[in-house]
Amino acid sequence: MTTFINNDPIDTDWSQRFGFGNPRSTNGLQGICIHTTENDLGAPAEGVANYQINTETGSYHVLVDNTTNDNINSIRENTDDWVTWSAGWTGNQIALHLSFVARAAMSRQQWLSAERMLNEGADACAYWVRKYNFPVEKIDAAGLRAGKRGFFGHADVSAAWREVNHTDPGANFPWDVFLQKVRDRLTPKPKEHKPMSDPKVDTIHHELTHRFQSRYRDRNGKQATFRDTAIGYALENDAKLTRLMDDELPEIKNTLQTILNKIGSEK
Repeated sequence: MTTFINNDPIDTDWSQRFGFGNPRSTNGLQGICIHTTENDLGAPAEGVANYQINTETGSYHVLVDNTTNDNINSIRENTDDWVTWSAGWTGNQIALHLSFVARAAMSRQQWLSAERMLNEGADACAYWVRKYNFPVEKIDAAGLRAGKRGFFGHADVSAAWREVNHTDPGANFPWDVFLQKVRDRLTPKPKEHKPMSDPKVDTIHHELTHRFQSRYRDRNGKQATFRDTAIGYALENDAKLTRLMDDELPEIKNTLQTILNKIGSEK
């Protein structure tokens, strides 16, 4: 999944080829209308767009297909500030129109199998949501008539104003999955943050765990090879001091006493 923040995600722009329709303001747009072209899944968007150009029988703002054999999965047919021939007079005025190259009769499983196409459509819709601040929620005919903003289908426009009688994108269109894909693109996955290191803690850790080389040199100046941690040296010195106090000093004391006794007896 690609997350687009500022860059337009549409693969190619054909808006100069669509000469029918008329300009409009983008102020007051209610949301994004989803359509199907009524072509088999896998048909190329270029073929559909060329047919629309040649016959002037319909148009959208964005057309998305599920092809895998080219680098084009989305086409801009018209710019946002252009009235398309998509969903009757009212629907054309209030919405941005995106159509999938698919059929309204498809099952939910067929829709879900077209993940490449759904992802491409979600990219385009997320871009629009950022641009126009549309809520990412499904609204019905009553919501449209009440002026609510969000996502809706051609069928909802038909039911709202009865200017057309289309039923796409169909009863099995996976609105839940598609809208979640849009939301996912609006909320990029947070970066993993490593805990900030405290220099003082790092220093303490180094002093406690690093194995330092002994500074001892013998009478010939040869460096000792012994290495240990700070705690290791402390424990080693404790062991030596204890051995000196408990074993070696009493033994030295006894030896000195023996010598003194011997000297005294010889006088």
